[in-house]
Amino acid sequence: WKNRLRSNTESLRNPPVLGQITNGQLYLLDQMRQNSNTHTHWSDANWESLIPEFGKDVVLAFRDGAINFWRNYSPQLRSEGAPPNSIPYTVIFGLTGLLIESQQPQAMLGLSDDEAKLATRYAMHELNGFPSWLPSLFASHPNSVIEIVLNEVDYELTTPAEGAENSYVLYDVSWSGEWLWPALASLIIPYMRKKDRNISQLRQLLSIAQGSPLGDSELASLAARKARASTESVFAAVWFATWVGVAPRPGLAAVSVHLAAMTSAQEQTSFSTNFITTLVGGRFEKRCARQGFRTVPIMSDLFLLMQRYIREEEDINRANSGVYSPGERDAAQDARNALLSFIRETPGKDAFLALIHISQSHPVPSARQWIARQAKDKATLDADSVPWTAAQLLEFHSGLERTPNNDRELWELAVDRLLDLKHDLEDSDTSNATILQKSNQETEIRNYIGGWLRDHAQNRYSAPQEEEFSDAKRADLRIHGHTFDGQIPVELKLADNWSG
Repeated sequence: WKNRLRSNTESLRNPPVLGQITNGQLYLLDQMRQNSNTHTHWSDANWESLIPEFGKDVVLAFRDGAINFWRNYSPQLRSEGAPPNSIPYTVIFGLTGLLIESQQPQAMLGLSDDEAKLATRYAMHELNGFPSWLPSLFASHPNSVIEIVLNEVDYELTTPAEGAENSYVLYDVSWSGEWLWPALASLIIPYMRKKDRNISQLRQLLSIAQGSPLGDSELASLAARKARASTESVFAAVWFATWVGVAPRPGLAAVSVHLAAMTSAQEQTSFSTNFITTLVGGRFEKRCARQGFRTVPIMSDLFLLMQRYIREEEDINRANSGVYSPGERDAAQDARNALLSFIRETPGKDAFLALIHISQSHPVPSARQWIARQAKDKATLDADSVPWTAAQLLEFHSGLERTPNNDRELWELAVDRLLDLKHDLEDSDTSNATILQKSNQETEIRNYIGGWLRDHAQNRYSAPQEEEFSDAKRADLRIHGHTFDGQIPVELKLADNWSG
């Protein structure tokens, strides 16, 4: 073989019949693929690994021949009758040539529109997603790429899928073709308006649409219409999840009504399982809904609704049960529990109150005490201070104080300032306490305290007097943060003027 290849390098570079792979090219292609560390794609550009065994002249001729080959052969697409379960070596060799050529600077920019379409035909055959060069080709020739991709998507959506045909272009676009979504989304909407016939294809279409710039209102309108019109529960669940993802409050209300109208508990649980795993994601399904529902009020209502139909007392307990294969029920209860985890992990008062509400409304009495304890633990954690940034640490090192960035920090600084004032009046050698004791006018005392706070602000706050509120009332002092929109009101009373 080696001697034959060395004596026929020209046939490796320019074979006698264009569009046909020679035995020498096929042999070197197999040797190159055997030298590769991975076999996740059909194409391979590791041509230099052949040099030690076959010599530079032979390998350079093989490389040039691969680059020349793809232009002289046109792969048959599935829409044209190509079998789904076999890839001819001519396609693999063409993909190899394209990958090698794509490693040259600006290679994709120099292709004509016809060459871009031909290259895209090869890309439809790549294993495990698209070739690495296809995004660059799309950037320089978007119309050529979209024409081929959309033609194959149309074939998938209009031809009954069997076996491996379930994993073709639409699958690749939904899983690894994010760069195609903006251009493709509006073109697949007409297919989504038609009657649903394949749940996998529907999820793939929705993944593309959800990740594109399509407006929430357009998706909400489509999802609401399809959810109400769906006669099959599995399709309805996916459309309701899409609706909740872009219009949470009306979508969730519609889900509640839809579930209440069902007469079978088994049907309710099945619908809820499909709905929540589509919305949140599961062990077997990628989520294909937008995340507009991820707010504490919506998640709280959603958790309580799912508890009614994916009942906690029916959960599968896998602890200490050995090896098992998780099923849909495992995914459903995981997704339901993820709603509660989101609330627990969200800082702030709203999440604490949501946990209190859940502890009072949970359909399982034995779970209420546990969730109430979770609320208490959350309050304890939320009471901890937010970690300091490096800038705050340096500021504190310089002046033993830091500029407040939230209401709590502003309140703590205000308390510290008032304690400093107390110490200054009670213990300082330069105290003005005796002067202030002679005044029984609140205005005079307020002016002094307001001035003292202003003089000690160090540009961390401001303290204006008697700002008027919307109800025409006034606070004696109000301390404003400088790095955020927050205020701490201070009410001043003279103790000697109070009547018991």
